[in-house]
Amino acid sequence: MVLFVCIALILVLGLAQALLMGIYGSGLFVTDWLNRVGDFTVNLVVQLADLPFSGIHVQSPPVVVLWCFYLLAGWAGYYTLRKVRPPVWLRYGLAGCLLAWPVWAWGESLRSELRWTTLAVGHGCANVVELSDGKTIVFDAGSMSDFNVGQRTIAPYLRSRGIDRIDGLFLSHPDVDHFNGAVDLCRQF
Repeated sequence: MVLFVCIALILVLGLAQALLMGIYGSGLFVTDWLNRVGDFTVNLVVQLADLPFSGIHVQSPPVVVLWCFYLLAGWAGYYTLRKVRPPVWLRYGLAGCLLAWPVWAWGESLRSELRWTTLAVGHGCANVVELSDGKTIVFDAGSMSDFNVGQRTIAPYLRSRGIDRIDGLFLSHPDVDHFNGAVDLCRQF
């Protein structure tokens, strides 16, 4: 919501630049303003990412639930376009899909099995292995894209899984994109 004004302004300036390029062959002064607003937006996103609770990691729903939800939502959209109230089974189906996700996530957390998660850290590597006996091992913890990867990505993921201790941390080799988040993890876990 905070970025809405910036994104709207970028869209308007981008359209104006495209029109001016088509008419005059030059974006004139619009290009400079577009670059300024774009840089401001990027800096704002970076600052917002540093705020506490700026990112909340939740468990993904099963693919079957997503397919069912979007199929039913498309069907509901069809009824809405026809200006007819969707049938009861369709409304209950959509509600069931929305409720299936948290129920599935809760049931998943009760299972005791090996769980291997590869985290999206950009250019780098971070893997979390949760063993069936409750121990947690992290293989590599780094990123070239984000030098606070331990604090911004790995630690929030571990907390979202209810993990408060790392039992093992293995670094495959001494490249910064494999180890620069390790110090943060050692301090916090």
